[in-house]
Amino acid sequence: MKFLSGNKKPICIVLLLLLLLPVPLASFARTSGEVPAGMKELVSDKPLDFRVFVPEEWIQDKADGMVSAYAGYGDPSSFSVTTFALDRDKLGMTAEEYWESYQADFEATFGDFALDEGSPEAMLLNGAPAKKYIVTATVTGVECAFTQVVCVRGGAVYLLTFTSQPSLAERHKEDLENIFSHFLFN
Repeated sequence: MKFLSGNKKPICIVLLLLLLLPVPLASFARTSGEVPAGMKELVSDKPLDFRVFVPEEWIQDKADGMVSAYAGYGDPSSFSVTTFALDRDKLGMTAEEYWESYQADFEATFGDFALDEGSPEAMLLNGAPAKKYIVTATVTGVECAFTQVVCVRGGAVYLLTFTSQPSLAERHKEDLENIFSHFLFN
């Protein structure tokens, strides 16, 4: 035990380094892992508690906590993920209850708001229960098709939203299913 009787500073430094080593490794764990073939990961300058992948030819648009991408030049189709914490009094809310709480606002904003027949559709988002809504509405004179997946998990709402012109929406149907099926919670 003679090595403990001398200067304890090197031992403290080694112990501190060993304790801090997992911190940088944990920060890389969020973005490490396989990226599905033909896709790329959307990244953010703020920490995300999920991973989302879009077709590799899509162009990332926002990366500030809300992530989004669009299909490309000449195709305004876009996809975004927004997440936020529920108020304390709404912590038990389901995806369907969340949708119902703001559907009236949606209908008031878009006079021709129409929920697609068969919506909502129950689905799983990385194993978590979610609802998929397909809507058409006119935005500033342009007819739009929206697909929105609502998932309430761990006290937060996750909104995965695809927006397109109806004529282009069908073209991205497979892309959208790939995005949803590869979405991961950390």
